[in-house]
Amino acid sequence: MSENAPIVTGTLGQAPLSHLLVSVADQTKTGTLVLETADGRKSAIVFEHGVVTKVRLSEPEIRLGALLVELGRLDAAAAEETYQQAASRHVLHGQVLLERALLSSDDLARALRSQLVKKLVRLGNLPPETAFGLYQGVDYLKSWPGGKTPVAPLVVLWWLVRNQSTAAALAAVVDRIGSRPLRLHAECDPERFGLDRSEVAMMQMLRAKPQSIETLGSLGLVAPHLVERLVYLLAITRHLDFGTGTRPVGLGLSARETESLILPRESLRPSHPVMLAVTPPLAPPQAPTAARQPARTQASNAADAGGTAPTEARRQADPDPSLAERRDDLVRRTRLCSEQDLYEVLGLEHGASITNVKNTYFQLAKLYHPDRLPKELADLHSEATRLFARMTEAQHVLTDTERRRQYDRQRADDQEEDEAEKVQRVLHAASAFQKAEVLMKKRMLAAAELEAQRALQDDPDQADYLALFAWIQASKPDSEAHLPEVLRMLNEAVLGNPNSEKIRSYRMQILKRVGRVQEAVADCRIIVERNPHNVDAQREIRLWEMRRVHHAQQRAGQGTQPPKTDDKPSHSTGGGLFGKLFKR
Repeated sequence: MSENAPIVTGTLGQAPLSHLLVSVADQTKTGTLVLETADGRKSAIVFEHGVVTKVRLSEPEIRLGALLVELGRLDAAAAEETYQQAASRHVLHGQVLLERALLSSDDLARALRSQLVKKLVRLGNLPPETAFGLYQGVDYLKSWPGGKTPVAPLVVLWWLVRNQSTAAALAAVVDRIGSRPLRLHAECDPERFGLDRSEVAMMQMLRAKPQSIETLGSLGLVAPHLVERLVYLLAITRHLDFGTGTRPVGLGLSARETESLILPRESLRPSHPVMLAVTPPLAPPQAPTAARQPARTQASNAADAGGTAPTEARRQADPDPSLAERRDDLVRRTRLCSEQDLYEVLGLEHGASITNVKNTYFQLAKLYHPDRLPKELADLHSEATRLFARMTEAQHVLTDTERRRQYDRQRADDQEEDEAEKVQRVLHAASAFQKAEVLMKKRMLAAAELEAQRALQDDPDQADYLALFAWIQASKPDSEAHLPEVLRMLNEAVLGNPNSEKIRSYRMQILKRVGRVQEAVADCRIIVERNPHNVDAQREIRLWEMRRVHHAQQRAGQGTQPPKTDDKPSHSTGGGLFGKLFKR
């Protein structure tokens, strides 16, 4: 190692490992980070283009077999037996596990990523006096047994922050944020962090409405100390929007094969009882009950059913445009008044003074009292009576100090109940979505569809849920006739979350199936622009370019074969040196 000089040095007390890896990812560095404890023990982390690919601990090592036993994927006897067999044959333990069919190749890859993350967590908790040196462009673990195990940077960082002793750094960031409402960056994608169900639910609550750290903790979705750690991670990776205009860290560094870890087994029992019934193949689920619809929608539905809306004939019968406007206003107010609270019925802000309530009521009475309607609006007498009765109720309650105090208290309690119900629905939706993804990977389409429907019912505004539901429809054997509807849903999902690689990948594949190749390639270009490591999108672009050149040559009479290309993705090295975080 002495042949190369480190470009950055320091101690973990000066820069926690999480900060170092954020800078490595941000600058897409390639090289080795060497850590040395006070007693001379050295460990190393190798990374390529900002992605950690290999870790070696000084001692003790984290054995793969022990990890699999801990995660419930292998019993202790089999782990020891296969380990001894691997040692006697001088091969890797994972090779023997594959040969004995004790582990699938996919589970082995995920286990190796989990092993790498656990090593990083151990390094993140080394004493603060541990020295580090960053050696650019060299791999000091090239001859170390075992291949590369790339893990998405944001997954690494969350597991590191979740388990790392970063009390001082965390407190500094949290104190600086204070009680400010937090807003997720528009390009933040919770899928990239490898979060569990409750953590995903918290991110979705933050996406729905900016909230402070204290409010997030009070929701009870995750433990308060994890709320602070997740906010800390979002802050140091720029996934919170503080108005600086900078892009988040790690957007172009994750790929599907680097994100998934192997975790303790969880039950795939549905979040609600499974009803064995035939469901329509393509209708996206609606809100399950009228109580979950917005008040304005309920009122509109009631008007459609009950006929209080003015007909076009009645509107045309009003020669004066002001009468037509007054008719529409009266009908609209009548529709909404039963769903509005008493302040909203009068059009007042909550907390309006008693004097303001009285003055507003008398002004409204001149317009909406049923005895003051012009003869052209006599057909709306019953609507005006209902509306004015509701306005009178609001005036009586809000001008009586005691009744108003009781009403405000009850209203606050109802809002808390509504918020608690919303939190539960978001949690149920996140759980159902994760189950749907797992079931989809297992090709259990019927069960996956049920869970995707439940996710959409409980949280219909999530673009990822709609996209997965659409993709399940497209994966069915008889899906060809339904592809236009699938594409419509995916277009809606892209509008809802334009930064999601997964949603665009779904749409790209459907566009290809319906023959709209150029639009599919356009999605691929957007994916590659945001994530240069997306192999699938790169391959689609190359194939399209090859075919385009080939067709052009055929039209020109050359008739040559398309050139062969190397399918390996190209990587570009990032410039800069740790940005503003560190100095040489």
